[in-house]
Amino acid sequence: AEISILFVPAKFFLNAAKDAINSGIKLLVAIPEHVPIRDAMEVIELAKQKDAVMIGPNTPGVIVPGLIKVGIMPASPFSSGKVAVLSKSGTLLYEISNNLTSAGFGQNITIGIGGDPVNGTRMIHAFDMVKDDPELEAMVVVGEIGGDSEEILAQHIIDTGFKKPIVGYIAGRQAPKEKRT
Repeated sequence: AEISILFVPAKFFLNAAKDAINSGIKLLVAIPEHVPIRDAMEVIELAKQKDAVMIGPNTPGVIVPGLIKVGIMPASPFSSGKVAVLSKSGTLLYEISNNLTSAGFGQNITIGIGGDPVNGTRMIHAFDMVKDDPELEAMVVVGEIGGDSEEILAQHIIDTGFKKPIVGYIAGRQAPKEKRT
């Protein structure tokens, strides 16, 4: 096996993720939310050392419609096509993919980045994973307020000279006082 998905509660995430990566898993999809930041950082470092990729934590997963689904998302909003969708929000990932599907634009991959404060794959990394796919014709990036990953990605897109159409959507106007901005 090269792909694993974790459904464990957050308090068991660290050991489960370490077991998977140390067993040779190259793509780890981490579903649990509210993973302790220190645990997420430790797994991210281990993944780098072992040449593995972690999506999440707090991700709905990854889907290549018609080929593979590794996650908790329903299959019905997605259809095969040539648009990549990268999203911080699971719900918006489904909704935007469903709207694309209804309009006749299928997806070649959708990646739920994850909503926890520290994620194994940032927007820029997800972009780099899919940008050179010869089947890719366009991309949708769904961000949320808080953090700087959308700005970093925008500059990276400019710096790499990526020429295919990209639609960006940032959800939210302002974060509540108790949330990071």
